[in-house]
Amino acid sequence: MSVFKRTIGVDMGTARTRLWSSDVPESILDEASCIAVDTRSETVVAVGDEAAQMQGRVGAHLTTVWPVRQGEVVDPAAAKALLRHLVSSRSSRVTSVFPASVMIATPSMATAVGREFFSFAAGAVGTREVVSIAQPLAAGIGAGVPIADASGAFVLQLGAGVVEAAAVSLGSVVAHRSGVFGGNWLLERLQRDVEKAYGIRVSLDDVRILLHTCTTFIPKKEHIFPLFGQDRHTGEPKQVEVSSSIFTTTLASWLDLCAKQLQELLMAVPTQLVSDSMNKGVLLSGGLAHIPGVSEALATAAGVPMSVVDEPGTAVIHGVQTAVTHLDEFKKSVMYQSDE
Repeated sequence: MSVFKRTIGVDMGTARTRLWSSDVPESILDEASCIAVDTRSETVVAVGDEAAQMQGRVGAHLTTVWPVRQGEVVDPAAAKALLRHLVSSRSSRVTSVFPASVMIATPSMATAVGREFFSFAAGAVGTREVVSIAQPLAAGIGAGVPIADASGAFVLQLGAGVVEAAAVSLGSVVAHRSGVFGGNWLLERLQRDVEKAYGIRVSLDDVRILLHTCTTFIPKKEHIFPLFGQDRHTGEPKQVEVSSSIFTTTLASWLDLCAKQLQELLMAVPTQLVSDSMNKGVLLSGGLAHIPGVSEALATAAGVPMSVVDEPGTAVIHGVQTAVTHLDEFKKSVMYQSDE
């Protein structure tokens, strides 16, 4: 692609920001949605994973900022700084002088004002234009679903901040249901489970490792994981062997919320689309789709066939990459909605 026509795709989520650029088309940048700021000079000292690793480990003069929370940009300036640094890391002196066409994925539940905040952040990179696309729609494109077909496709996007169930037909989101019980919601409750069961305080970083290595929806399968923390009474270091069985109630509650959300969506769409969902099943995307047994457990709870897409954590950005690469066609389709 000519440098005179640069394109950039962005999926800025609560936990991770993924970026694709025509400057480096062979790879996707995947970093924590975080910046570290020196409060004395008000300068950004680190971004992405490097900034996230500083949380709780540095002096009072450094603060970490997560600009997206529960699917909303809560700190536009920090979001803009994050994208500026990430895009500059993928650009050369030659390409950076040319304005880019940017596509950014936003939750289906985002209002026009909410999408404007995402567009504001994307404007940090020297843009020719900014176009938004719904995350479930992008996930469907990334999974290779023929979303322009009249027959419906259903996507359950299990993100860190938001869980969204969406019905897609003729290239647009026909209906959706959203809830703020994503991965961060789950992490906070698993953290409390550990403290209650073992009497230790542990970091969310350690709980995140637990979530992806120890938790499971496979019946009668137990995982044991060694974990260091602080005794909640004495503050002394303490090591315990954590059993995945202590998370059963929390995981069941989360599963119930997801199933109810999907059932509400199915009640809101035309009968023929419900038939399509039973015939083709619901696609699971997002980081939580990696939990062992989640598709089978959700299928049982919701009464609808489920399957996990290939590379569920990056399905959205792959869909954004495809759409922004064919931006002119996208803007002519019913998928495109301008906020202007």
